[in-house]
Amino acid sequence: MAEHRAPETPQPLAWLTPARRRWLYGVLVLLAPILVLRGFVSREEADLWVDLLGAALVGGSGLVAIAHVPKD
Repeated sequence: MAEHRAPETPQPLAWLTPARRRWLYGVLVLLAPILVLRGFVSREEADLWVDLLGAALVGGSGLVAIAHVPKD
């Protein structure tokens, strides 16, 4: 009987580990109010940036999950 192997999952963002994603998201959440207080962005813009980058960094969805889908 032949030995079967599952296809390897691509790792284009291997450096972006769950711990690093948590760290980046934490920095973003802390940086957003500072940028609002200093007048660099509006409150609405900060909310949108946090949502956008959060969606990209969260492991269950976004760009990180899409980048690690095996190609058939």
